[in-house]
Amino acid sequence: MKAVTIWQPWASPIMIGAKPYEFRPKSYLRYVGAPAIGERVVIHAGMRPVRRSEIEDLLVRLGTEEDTTGLTSGARPLLVRVLEAHKCRLLPLGCGLGTAVLGRPRNAGELFGGQIADSDRQAADSGAFNWAWPMNSIERFEAPIPQRGAQGFWQWPVSLEA
Repeated sequence: MKAVTIWQPWASPIMIGAKPYEFRPKSYLRYVGAPAIGERVVIHAGMRPVRRSEIEDLLVRLGTEEDTTGLTSGARPLLVRVLEAHKCRLLPLGCGLGTAVLGRPRNAGELFGGQIADSDRQAADSGAFNWAWPMNSIERFEAPIPQRGAQGFWQWPVSLEA
């Protein structure tokens, strides 16, 4: 099974259904070794620590007219708990959280009526995060599975047999 690494605090909201899309600069179908539409992939939380400023920014923008986070209101309770945790260290890092079925990638501007700016990653990159990758049929692991991640899509090395 393929896996995709997503930084926190964006991986965990996917797992609770509060982030229905992952946003990237291009369609996942353009990646080497990309999964097919409808394929189940592991959602892996990267090792990058959560930044307090990111959580504060998401909470300020979430649910406002200027909300370009791509998050639903269901993300708010999780983000508040993260902000209240010691050094924002609530979310698991460096592990698989569960799986999702990838839907047909869509242009985020057409889907949301404008650019998506879900994080400060966009400022560091030359392009906008204008592709929305639908995350469907979420299945959380009973417990996070520690695993080193990688860029792009990569092969999940742990058996997920029932």
